[in-house]
Amino acid sequence: MAPRTSVAVVRPELRQITRDLNLHVPPSYFTTTTSRMPYETALAPLLKEDSGPLHLYLGVPLCEEHCRFCMYFYGYADADGRKTEECLVGLEDLLRAIAPHVERKVAGMYIGGGTPTVLGAPQIDRLLAAVNSTFEFEASSQQTFEMSPRSFSRDKARAIAKHGIRRVSFGVQSFDPNPVREAGRAYVTAERVSELIDTCRHEGITEINADLMVGLAGESDTSLCESVEILLQMSCPTVSIYRYRPARKAELVDNGGLDEYVEVCARRVQLAIEVADQHGYEISGRVDGEHVRLSAPGPCPWPEANLYETRYRPHLRNSLVGLGSGARSFLRDEQLVHCEHRAADGFRLVGREVEVEYCDGPSRLAAAIVNGLFRDLRVDLTPLRNLHEPQDWEQVDAALADLVSMGVLVESENWLTVDAAHRAEWAYWDKYLYPSDWLRRRQLSDRLRVR
Repeated sequence: MAPRTSVAVVRPELRQITRDLNLHVPPSYFTTTTSRMPYETALAPLLKEDSGPLHLYLGVPLCEEHCRFCMYFYGYADADGRKTEECLVGLEDLLRAIAPHVERKVAGMYIGGGTPTVLGAPQIDRLLAAVNSTFEFEASSQQTFEMSPRSFSRDKARAIAKHGIRRVSFGVQSFDPNPVREAGRAYVTAERVSELIDTCRHEGITEINADLMVGLAGESDTSLCESVEILLQMSCPTVSIYRYRPARKAELVDNGGLDEYVEVCARRVQLAIEVADQHGYEISGRVDGEHVRLSAPGPCPWPEANLYETRYRPHLRNSLVGLGSGARSFLRDEQLVHCEHRAADGFRLVGREVEVEYCDGPSRLAAAIVNGLFRDLRVDLTPLRNLHEPQDWEQVDAALADLVSMGVLVESENWLTVDAAHRAEWAYWDKYLYPSDWLRRRQLSDRLRVR
């Protein structure tokens, strides 16, 4: 495939699809077919020993408040603890049900929500005891427990540390009260966050991550960098910046459209990165993407295979088992399981019918290339050639050939690289690689977020 020397111009329809559907950041997968089956049946193949590194997600779908930016809210925890107890019992029952199918050790775990710290300290102890009786962990596994600055306590931190968890993550979103209140979230002071960090360190929890958001209503151009400065003054080891993703098309229009919204957010993230640079922090992620991480200097304590965020790296071929209402799971990049939260079912998980989504070979290949090019602006085709059949490549090769012939992509020694002249507009060009049936279904939906 010989590239042309002229600079191609993005077709208007590619821009329009991207803007209308908020697809500046590509989806993780393209679903082709679906079916339904009992939850524990759907999870069994993910636990087999030939499915690559195993990662575990446990979700506690109860919250102290309903943050309008969050797509994971399912219900409030009640004052008497009845719902948290029902949720815990449902998770314990499911862990017992899947235990006979577990054939390998866990490479990494994340306990999230909702808000897991709505559980009391004795309940956290029970949950982690049930996990450890079901699964054995690799020695270098990364294990994370998500906290809320509002509901954490020393007793809860002690219960988490008791079971060997040395990493926590908590949401601040912003130290500017305006966007926090606009989002329907109670404001958390810097003093409260500092207390959380000090308490965790006292209990032996040394890896601490704080989440901030950009793009919330009510924030100023300086809100994000000021929040970063406060956290780095506390020597918080990692800070993750997430771009808020509008849920519906009308909301995106209210933000001036996709292009303007992404540009404003990217400018604010860049200001925050300049603050982090002054503190010697290392930066990973794209400024115009949905996640940028600021990390204190020093080697990562975990191998790549043991990090929780290892999806869609073809050389790992990993799997995720998600447990809980609203949890998602995947078998490599082929089969995805979604356990919806339905109030009528409560927290009974064993025997619950769940939706299973399947991705055919061409769709899996397209997702791997699209995500690889977005993340790194280059992708190694060698592992993909080894993993996919020739027929999977037929339609993808045709699209790649077009992009190479126009000079948008450059092919060299089995690597594909986005040409420097087209990197700013790759988020539009990549629609060439999206399955057309998937795009049509997405255009018929009012929703912008993909589960």
